[in-house]
Amino acid sequence: MLAAWAAKVGERNSFNALPRRNCLIVINYHRIGIAGTSPFDTNVFSATPAEFDDQVTFLKKHFGIVTLAEAIAFARGETSWRGAAALLTFDDGYVDAYDTVFPILRSHGVQGSFFLPTSFIGTHRVPWWDAIAHQIFATDRKSLRLMYPKRFEFPLDSTRHGALKRMHSLYKHPATDPQRFLSALEQATGVEAPAVTPERLFMNWREAAEMVAGGMAIGSHTHSHELLSRMSWAQQLEDFRRSRNILEARLGVRVDTLAMPVGSRTSFSKFTPACLEESGYRAAFSFYGGVNLARKTNPFNICRIDGDLDEGHSMFVLKTQLAAAVGRTFR
Repeated sequence: MLAAWAAKVGERNSFNALPRRNCLIVINYHRIGIAGTSPFDTNVFSATPAEFDDQVTFLKKHFGIVTLAEAIAFARGETSWRGAAALLTFDDGYVDAYDTVFPILRSHGVQGSFFLPTSFIGTHRVPWWDAIAHQIFATDRKSLRLMYPKRFEFPLDSTRHGALKRMHSLYKHPATDPQRFLSALEQATGVEAPAVTPERLFMNWREAAEMVAGGMAIGSHTHSHELLSRMSWAQQLEDFRRSRNILEARLGVRVDTLAMPVGSRTSFSKFTPACLEESGYRAAFSFYGGVNLARKTNPFNICRIDGDLDEGHSMFVLKTQLAAAVGRTFR
């Protein structure tokens, strides 16, 4: 109701009169494009190109969009500003980040921060979330009889979005063995998970270098893109260092920020921040909601909110403006 009212009276007159907390609002995206054109995970599409362009226009006008360096300095208590500012981040390094997002950001004269999983860049690999989606969408079965992590039957409706969400949730549980789960899903669907795809899903190193030259910021999304909560101290150290070394060698830039894969509260461990610091990182991003307040932000757990436009532009406007006014996010 509030979103509908705000849309009716206009962005300028809705919540702009509210006082704003001294905070950083980080908005995260995965893919920008037309979800219906992909045979893979449609849930990772945050907005169409036109919708994303509208978001950037709104944020630039009403918040101001800061650079990654400015955001990290804020999170570490090294600088501050009056009111609220926004940072735009993009996980996974899909090729549409180069084809679609990069030109839009450049047209607005603002910086985006792109977190790359180095084992995917320049390859034709299909990541686990897209492989699961392919199996769910391609099966001709009316229900899934899954034998792991527990025995149960899950009906498949016409859209299959509910089943896809459930399968992703099961995979991301820290106690789930990923390979055992993918094997069980292959049996349940009768569809083999694709390892590679003819059409490249992820940007290559030349494209990433062009984005750096065009003013974009690059960070790590680890090397493997596996859940950190499943990894030991030594495994996390190795993964963090490997990703950082590859990015710096390939792109010739300093890399000291990382976005944690999945980013939920259970996707990383209590010693992840110490591993990051020992690996040479200065900051890291989670992804379970929240606003980052001045002098009260953990630089190794900078909160992000979803830029998904499933609920429409007016709801996006409402959520960001209320977050800036109240200093917290609402579900």
